[in-house]
Formats: sequence, structure tokens, C-alpha cells
Amino acid sequence: MAAATFEFSRCEDVEIHKAMLDRLNEVHNDFACRVAANLGLKAPAAKKYHSDTADGLSMLKGCSAEALGTLNAVQGRKVGIVIVDGVNSASVKLIQAELELAGVIRKRLLIPNTAPVLIY
Repeated sequence: MAAATFEFSRCEDVEIHKAMLDRLNEVHNDFACRVAANLGLKAPAAKKYHSDTADGLSMLKGCSAEALGTLNAVQGRKVGIVIVDGVNSASVKLIQAELELAGVIRKRLLIPNTAPVLIY
């Protein structure tokens, strides 16, 4: 919430604040209300959320209950591992090994900026 409030505060256009709060409200009303309060704006009214899924986007739609119970959450997927300064190399290697055993098809280390990362 603090990050959202900070980012919103960088923009001075109240109409943009309202539009972004409306988008946040489509995801989570309480979060949108708390950000609005931090910005001194009126809290948005709660919206009805839906659980619809798109056939082309859902990885689980059409799976039987039996398949859902045994579905490996990472098998056949691409996974990124975000690392920052001070990361423990043994921990990263362990995560990579476990992902490989779980059937991940591609692992990638992601660094949030262009500076080199110090690995211990």
C-alpha cells in the first residue's frame, strides 16, 4: 500500500488518481480504499468481483478434479528467480535444482537493475 501511495503521489492529476483507484478497486476494494484515504480522496464503492476465466488463458480450466489434485504447479513452465545484492549462492543453486526436479522447462535469474549483484 505504501508503494502504491508513493507512486500515486508522483502524479499531480487527480483524474488520473481516480482512474487508477478505479482499476485497483477492480482487484481489491479494501486496498483501493486505503490508498484513497492516504491520498485524501473519496473511497471507491465496492464492485462485484467475478471468477470468470478465459478459455485461452486459464491453465486449469477443463481439468478434471482428479487432475487438479495431482497437478504440479511448475511442471512445464518457465520460472524466473529475482536476485539482489547479498543473495546466498547456495540458496539459489538449491532453488534451481528443486525447480529442475519439478519439471521446469527453463530457469532464469532476474536482476532488478543493471548493476552487478554481489553473491555470497
